[in-house]
Amino acid sequence: LNDSVTRAMTRNGVTLQAESRAVEAKERLMKHKISAAPVVDENGQLVGAINLQNFYQAGIL
Repeated sequence: LNDSVTRAMTRNGVTLQAESRAVEAKERLMKHKISAAPVVDENGQLVGAINLQNFYQAGIL
């Protein structure tokens, strides 16, 4: 419980581009067998995160 986040985090994980089409992002998550990923802009800056539940709620899955 006293360990830092750094010890548990994934390094060099999958990111999604903010300008990607939703269907492509969903397919990328499924291809990598992950349920969520950070979303970055064209400069690699974090702009948010998305998970498969977001796609279900939006009617994309």
